[in-house]
Amino acid sequence: MADIDYFKHINDTYGHLNGDGILKQLTDVFKNLAAQITGANILICRYGGEEFIFFIEMEKKKDIQSIVTAFQDKVRKTSFYLEDTNEKIDLTLSFGVCPIENINDLTHSTGKADKCLYRSKNNGRNQISYA
Repeated sequence: MADIDYFKHINDTYGHLNGDGILKQLTDVFKNLAAQITGANILICRYGGEEFIFFIEMEKKKDIQSIVTAFQDKVRKTSFYLEDTNEKIDLTLSFGVCPIENINDLTHSTGKADKCLYRSKNNGRNQISYA
């Protein structure tokens, strides 16, 4: 699970239409990077507000950190722009990671990922926490 750090500030300062534009740009970044990562099937869903769930099926479990870090790095290095003023906005992501061992356990795993996500945010943001 991922959350855009300080996204509320963007909505409150620049308005929700600009926030929506940033979300659309971010979605394009997610799609492009997911298509470039080999050895993993990645499905990204908007969970609500500025939260996203990443379902990542990998050939090797140890690769999860490199994949999550790749998303953080790409977002941090990408320039996002407000639609009405073309002002540049920088973004970072916080992640909470929890494996899904059994599809019947999805609700429990999502809850654990959410707790990990908030640990990342409470520890300074732009971080990854694992269950």
